[in-house]
Amino acid sequence: GGQVQRRSRAFSVIVGAVRAKDLTEEVTAEMEERFNTVAGCPSWAQATVDKLVALEYLTGSGKVDDQGRPADLDLSRDMLRILVICDRAGVFG
Repeated sequence: GGQVQRRSRAFSVIVGAVRAKDLTEEVTAEMEERFNTVAGCPSWAQATVDKLVALEYLTGSGKVDDQGRPADLDLSRDMLRILVICDRAGVFG
């Protein structure tokens, strides 16, 4: 605007950089892990899976375990997380 002004600017120095960690075999294996029975599911998901089996929302294709529950659910860890979140939100009653 036609004025002479003194300005100070702060300079930052980049000391390092962070890069997203590459997926390791262990993480990939965990992501691909499948759960076929209620007992085989992680403890944090067993109550929800048992509830959905009792409500016949999860039925499998006919193979059963020694307690008569489905033995071929084929659920991934991500599926279990979503089911547990929905159950906690009251979606399944």
